[in-house]
Amino acid sequence: MNDITKLLVVIIILGFQHFFSTRNNKYFGAILPLGYTLVMTWLFVNNQFDKPLAFILYLLLGLAFLLSGWKAGRNKYQKDRKNELNKMKTRDI
Repeated sequence: MNDITKLLVVIIILGFQHFFSTRNNKYFGAILPLGYTLVMTWLFVNNQFDKPLAFILYLLLGLAFLLSGWKAGRNKYQKDRKNELNKMKTRDI
């Protein structure tokens, strides 16, 4: 897999994370971080990492991106919801 393909895969995954995070149910945003943790743990158990430190760094870095995307998506959802409620209130007055 070349570098451009890897970059596209990461962008697509982060896009899905943003999509899941902005849904009504906040737990949809937990799907990808949980899946990432399971896959990375499975790779570690099957000796795909030469050093445990590499596993820990990949795991923490990936989770940092996915969880920050989850938080940003939830903030966007709350902001959009608040704006929609304000529009509804102004139309009622």
